[in-house]
Amino acid sequence: MKKNTILMVSAIIFIIFIAQSSLFAQRYGVTSFKMGYFNPKDTKGGLIFGGYLGTAFDESVDIGLGLDFFRGTNKEEREIENSSTAGVIETGWIPEEESSVTFIPITGQVNVKIPATYQLFYTAGAGFGYGLMWAKEAKYEDGEKVQSKSKFYHGFRWMLSGGILYKIGSRSALTIEAFYDRAKLDREEDNITYKVNVSGFGIRAGIRLGIL
Repeated sequence: MKKNTILMVSAIIFIIFIAQSSLFAQRYGVTSFKMGYFNPKDTKGGLIFGGYLGTAFDESVDIGLGLDFFRGTNKEEREIENSSTAGVIETGWIPEEESSVTFIPITGQVNVKIPATYQLFYTAGAGFGYGLMWAKEAKYEDGEKVQSKSKFYHGFRWMLSGGILYKIGSRSALTIEAFYDRAKLDREEDNITYKVNVSGFGIRAGIRLGIL
């Protein structure tokens, strides 16, 4: 029940985030979309992307909600044969083991920008929120899946960020930032609590729309 509630709340937040982003950007809000690389401690690094929907408090500070999606994968394959057709050489591969980690951070955050020139700003941000993570693994024999398992973790987290913003229009800018996400998540099974540390550093770039 607790897991289903968390998933439902996450879906609602995501739908509201997408539906309202254009409206806020046209008025006094801030919308940004970012993509980059994140390297958590207890799993392999991978692509992270997401966005932010906020409201400007004044010309220097905005507050809002951030939603990101991180995906890390690993796949082991075995070479089985080579063949040639019309001079094209192909190699066959059969899966042996594959795994994936999906991490969704939801963050209420505050962002500050400090002008350096007319077009260039330094940025800093801080936030606190909740993290959802799924870890999946599958094993194969002769190409057939023989074993699979999935684990779900969740918990509170916080993050810090810093970077630069370059203004390209009256209501648009390019951004690049480094960030640190502090997230220790857990799950319970048979009255045992299992914990995982997905804290780590990352870097990402994107575009900011709305009031500057």
